[in-house]
Amino acid sequence: MPIVEQSGINWAREIDEKDTEVEVSDEGYRKVVEYKIENDKRYKITNIFRVEKVKLPKSVAQRKEWKKFGDSSTDAPGLNPATTVISDEVLMQFLSNKQEVEKAGATAAVPSMSSIKCRLCKGDHWSAKCPHKDILEAKLAAEASAKETGSTTASGAYVPPSKRAGASAASVAGKKVEFGKQANKDDFTVRVSNLPEEATENDLQELFKSFGKVVRVFLAKDKTKQVSRGFAFVTFSSKDEAQRAIWGVNDYGYNHLILKVEWAK
Repeated sequence: MPIVEQSGINWAREIDEKDTEVEVSDEGYRKVVEYKIENDKRYKITNIFRVEKVKLPKSVAQRKEWKKFGDSSTDAPGLNPATTVISDEVLMQFLSNKQEVEKAGATAAVPSMSSIKCRLCKGDHWSAKCPHKDILEAKLAAEASAKETGSTTASGAYVPPSKRAGASAASVAGKKVEFGKQANKDDFTVRVSNLPEEATENDLQELFKSFGKVVRVFLAKDKTKQVSRGFAFVTFSSKDEAQRAIWGVNDYGYNHLILKVEWAK
């Protein structure tokens, strides 16, 4: 019986000899074709990768060349998903609006208000714009005068009033200061804290006018946003009126906030 030779290609043998094909295009794409046989069926698996060349710092490139050890001593260069866990991807959002960028630059150019400190009341504003400038300057002058008087009495030498330390401190503003009258004004001032940002001086006038005559209201405002910073000073014409205001407004609910009213220090 003659032997018939079968013509054609034995694809099973070809797959065994060459089970993967790799093609690299000019556009930077790498195409990997794999053949797989399962349950007497042939499967063709095609994977397309994009090849990118990334420049790394010298130290990073050197770390990638370190020799692996332990259970990973036989691993190929790079990360092994079986032993390496990559952290969550962090997405960054960049500002595309030109106005937002300019606004951020302007905000960074504004000096921090924490570096500004009043030498009189220790608040975060300039000493020249202190709301209690006259009262505190007079008080400091009186204290300096008392210290000077005490030192004069101890030494026994007479110092004229015009050459005492209190006289120079009192004449800073260029006007005559009555120590007793100016110092008493500090006793009629209360400090209101925990105010909302939308609070205004007119709101404080309406809130405190029922307790007596309001002489002056100072609301601390943010220099950039021009909104309330959460506290204010209210001065009355008498100490009894200020005391009634403390009793009436302290722990008072105002715009979902609890106000705190106390004597100004």
